[in-house]
Amino acid sequence: MYAAISIGLQTNDIIETLQQLSSTIISNMIIEFTKLCALNYGKVKLVLKHNQYFVESVFSRYLKNLLHDSQIQECRLITRKINIDINSNVSVQQ
Repeated sequence: MYAAISIGLQTNDIIETLQQLSSTIISNMIIEFTKLCALNYGKVKLVLKHNQYFVESVFSRYLKNLLHDSQIQECRLITRKINIDINSNVSVQQ
């Protein structure tokens, strides 16, 4: 299903294809599950940058939900930005 969504198939197309290819009637529970999975697919990306993994999304609510997960909290990288000016003063921002 995720492969179908990743190549651009719409949820209704996936359900129709399942119904055509299935030798039995597709239950409403399977149809609702398909809709739910398709709705959530692709909202968050795991990206590898400079040998580190980062979670990215344009949907802030999904990132906020992930931050509540204890395992994700443990893996979270806290970065510090260091700015050096011409006078050799170093300022650290968190």
